[in-house]
Amino acid sequence: MDNIRAESGRIDVILHAAGLERSRSLDRKPVEEFDLVFRVKADGLFNLLAATRDMDVKAIVGFSSVAGRFGNAGQADYSSGNDFMCKALSWWAASRPGSLGIALDWTAWGGIGMATRGSVPEIMKRAGIDMLSPAEGLPVIRHALLAGFSGEAVVGHKLGILLAPFDEDGGIDPDGNLLARARARALPLPFDKVSFDLHQGMTAEIRLDPKVEPFLYDHAIDGIPVLPGVMGLEIFAEAAWLLAPLHRVAALENVRFLAPMKYYRHEPRSMIVRARPLLGADGRVRVHTTLSSVQVVVGREPEEKLHFAGVVVLEQGDGPGARTAVDSAGPVGGIGHDDIYRVYFHGPAYRVLEMVNRLSSGKVVGTMRTPLPADTTNPDSTSMVGPRMVELCFQTAGVWEIGQTGQMGLPAVVDRVTVFDPTPNGKLVVAELQPHPSEDALSFDARVRDDEGKVYLTVQGYRTSRIPGGLPDEAVGRFRGVID
Repeated sequence: MDNIRAESGRIDVILHAAGLERSRSLDRKPVEEFDLVFRVKADGLFNLLAATRDMDVKAIVGFSSVAGRFGNAGQADYSSGNDFMCKALSWWAASRPGSLGIALDWTAWGGIGMATRGSVPEIMKRAGIDMLSPAEGLPVIRHALLAGFSGEAVVGHKLGILLAPFDEDGGIDPDGNLLARARARALPLPFDKVSFDLHQGMTAEIRLDPKVEPFLYDHAIDGIPVLPGVMGLEIFAEAAWLLAPLHRVAALENVRFLAPMKYYRHEPRSMIVRARPLLGADGRVRVHTTLSSVQVVVGREPEEKLHFAGVVVLEQGDGPGARTAVDSAGPVGGIGHDDIYRVYFHGPAYRVLEMVNRLSSGKVVGTMRTPLPADTTNPDSTSMVGPRMVELCFQTAGVWEIGQTGQMGLPAVVDRVTVFDPTPNGKLVVAELQPHPSEDALSFDARVRDDEGKVYLTVQGYRTSRIPGGLPDEAVGRFRGVID
């Protein structure tokens, strides 16, 4: 380093590629050997950082290993040394804006390096791990530098046993753990066949019978029960909470209703729920969730179809609560329950609107009907989202959309639902709607509040997919009272 400093006064890139491997189980490994293998990575990096702390180094590339990322039998020292190096490079890059800390988790190399010795190639083959040729591996370093990549990346092909779960259920006891939480919370949805994978997250099945569940038989389009989009939100919220029960559901983001989940011939069907949690820098847990089903078509292989996708935001502590001023303006136009549901297809459990009014202040307000019949088979069940309050927003928006366009729309996108309190506790609640019409799109914001100004949830960026064909002029005329 002193010679480089004397000759050029600068270092652009450091490659830390030193490594020793002495594989043996930890109970047979001398302490001195562990220290030696670990220190080649850790002390080596420390010395490089210490010797260049006064220099404007643009990037450090650390040669790590898939063993550092996933662990490997007999390599506790090598794995921990590599993982320490990766974490230290992340800290270094974060503390020096504009510099790149690149940690490359190489798989076993073929032709060069430690993995070419003795029987290692044959062991790799049996483990299902592909060797990496120098012609493929070496350009990765230059590509990462030119692309400005900073972070940790796994470099290799098939990783075989390294990605295989240690336990088929991911180390959890579904019946005694996750499902027990669901029963204790009286969640309305029957999660079943729960498993967890370290890389893919939780997978569960939910089997529903449209002849039993009111939220299905009261939500039938052309006589075919369809899973309500708002129950998809509830499914996502409950699945996420099972993974982090000390957190509360704060919001759902980037929700996409991609294809309807239909129950043909009113027969029970199973849906597959996947939930993958990621911890954010803000301390919140974001759970990426999907809902799909297996489609069986005569003469073809069964295939999985994606219905809904979204992100659940979980946070610790009690909800912040929210209040708003109550608009005292009187109604100047509107439509009532009977006229709405002459057009809407919903059954009693989902006839959530008593009326929709346009106020003299210009606001559009949908009033929830009370009391409503139960929407699940368990009368004591609790909710994490308040699906029928979200439905109140959706249907209020739908009434305005029919009055404006003459067409009915089904849920397509929700940018964000923020949950403050999912339970109105018998209070009369209304949805205050804010339409955002434009030439190429129509979106809505809404909030649900009671007559004391308490806000239960807000909906942002709700958009629909319009059902082809218009509605009769006579029916549409009643809806126009909301927008005129």
